[in-house]
Formats: sequence, structure tokens, C-alpha cells
Amino acid sequence: MNTQISNKDLAQILFMMGNMVEKFERNEFKSEAYKKASREIEKNKNFVCLLPDQKSIDDVKYVGKVISNEIYQYCKSGYYKRFEDYLDMLSVKEIICLAEEIDTEVAEHLVDSLNLQDFYDLLKVFENGRIKNFIDKDSPQYRSLESILNVIPSWYSRKLKEDTISENQLHVDESVLIYLDRQFRKRYPFDESNNKPKEFFSESGKFLVKYSTSESAYDSNKVGDWVNILLKKDDKEKLWTVVTSTFGEKKGKRVVLGFKKNKLNKAS
Repeated sequence: MNTQISNKDLAQILFMMGNMVEKFERNEFKSEAYKKASREIEKNKNFVCLLPDQKSIDDVKYVGKVISNEIYQYCKSGYYKRFEDYLDMLSVKEIICLAEEIDTEVAEHLVDSLNLQDFYDLLKVFENGRIKNFIDKDSPQYRSLESILNVIPSWYSRKLKEDTISENQLHVDESVLIYLDRQFRKRYPFDESNNKPKEFFSESGKFLVKYSTSESAYDSNKVGDWVNILLKKDDKEKLWTVVTSTFGEKKGKRVVLGFKKNKLNKAS
């Protein structure tokens, strides 16, 4: 395996996975399975990411085959797809709430007081020390939030690299993607046996639209809801996913995951 991640950080990731599974899948049993695995790995004496194969991870107490496979693939590649797919769906306030010691009220206070727009803003207030004006550095809340910041930045860095072609460069507005999503779902109700990409055209170019059949879509029971929209323009290519929001002000409405307009230049 290649990823050198400590048991403590791996446990933190699994604990957050438990919270996100509970939020998005409404499955308390699966959520608790991740949290049990998290607690066991944190106290395990062996360095889990250095175990030689998946069977060795299977043998860790409370780590079932599905979770052990996710751990094995993550440690091997440094990429935890399901974890990152869920992070894409969270606002900065909801990411803060993943910290074990921080509740919604504290998260809202931090977002409003520090004017946090996204995860990049949260990283910056930690780097420049402004966060200490609102949370004592020696408090459980600070340590809890710091622990998630130790494991999330790799996701955000990857996201920025994937988004080097911004929506502005491709002249695509979020309303165009929402419109295409609506027209696609109206014309083509979900049929798993015939889920080939359909062509749509706009001033922005040619779009290929299909229902998402990713592992995350199946695990979240969202096949038939999540829609992938691919734009190919000249030598550029960009993929978006449109979903029905299950939380926040846009609950029940269609939203584009990770849509970025102005933040990329700021964060590069």
C-alpha cells in the first residue's frame, strides 16, 4: 500500500463517513458500522494502512468486508471516492458539524462571524489564527475541528485540480445545467436498461446527459435522481452532477454539486 496515513486519521475519516452515511442514506445501522470500525482502528496497535492485503484488514475487529475494501482501496490509491463524493454535497457549515465536539449552533456562529463561504475560507482562518478569536485553542472543540482539517485538505486540493477549467472559462451558468437536467428528466424517465447519454445543445456547446450509475449513487439509493452532465468543447471537458438536495435552504430542489464560479482563482 502507498498512502501513509495514521490509524488516528483513518479513524477520523471513518467516523465522518458514519455521520455522512446517516445524513445522506438515513441508515443508522451502516452509520454505526463505520463508527465501530473507527473506534477499533484508532486503538489498534498495528498500522492499518501498512497491512499487506485486504484480508488482513478484514481481520481487524468490527471492520466488515465493505469497509475493509474501501480502506484497502484508499490506502492503495490515496483516493476515497465515496468519502469525497459525500464531501462534495456539504456546505462549509455542514463540514464543520462533522467535528465531533461542534454542534450546529457553534458552526453557524463560526460561519457568520468569520464569513466562511467554502472550505478554503475555513482553512485560511486556521492558517492566519483568526479561528482562535472564536474557539479556544486548548478546547475540545478546537481539537475536534483541527482533526477533520488534518484529513480533508487532500479532497479539496484534488477538487481544485479537477476544476482548473472553471465554469466561467466554459461560459456555463448554473441555470443552464438546471434547465438541461429538467428537460432530460422530463423527456427520458429513468430506465436502467437504456441509460445511454443523450445529446443536448446550447450556446455553451454540446452536452451529454445521463443518469448517474456510480457506486455512490447506488449506495445512497439515488440512482434515477442523480444526473451527470458532460460538456465537451474544443479540447476542454467538464462533468457536473445534478441532485435533489436533502437538507438546508434548498431541500427538495435540484442543485449542481460543487458548482464553482469565482473561487478557483482565489484558491489557486
